[in-house]
Amino acid sequence: MILLAPTIGIIPFAIPPLYVHICLKIRGVEQTGHCKLAGLRGNEYNCTYNYTDKDGISHYESVNVPKIPDHVQAGDPLDIVYDARKPARSRPAFSLSRLIPWKWSNVMHFAIVQCACAYMAGARVLAG
Repeated sequence: MILLAPTIGIIPFAIPPLYVHICLKIRGVEQTGHCKLAGLRGNEYNCTYNYTDKDGISHYESVNVPKIPDHVQAGDPLDIVYDARKPARSRPAFSLSRLIPWKWSNVMHFAIVQCACAYMAGARVLAG
């Protein structure tokens, strides 16, 4: 059980961002939006923007991203990618250039915890 605990605990938080990331890479529609706010919020960067989909409906989104490029400033045009099936689902185009939607430091922390649990599970099996 100790071997699976970190994985079971992280799944509810890891799957939704990964699903959105993959959907936008597969069927995303590029659009130009407007950056409303871009900056550091706590220990993450926040990007707030609005855009209009192909049906003329305006959407407003605020997302946390691992990093905001230096050229992105409030009031500037911003390349957005939104889901053709669910236009309210979107991300800034620069965030989709990443392989995964999480910060590498989060992935490394999870890997270290998972390795520690695997080690403890292995030690328990060998001692048992």
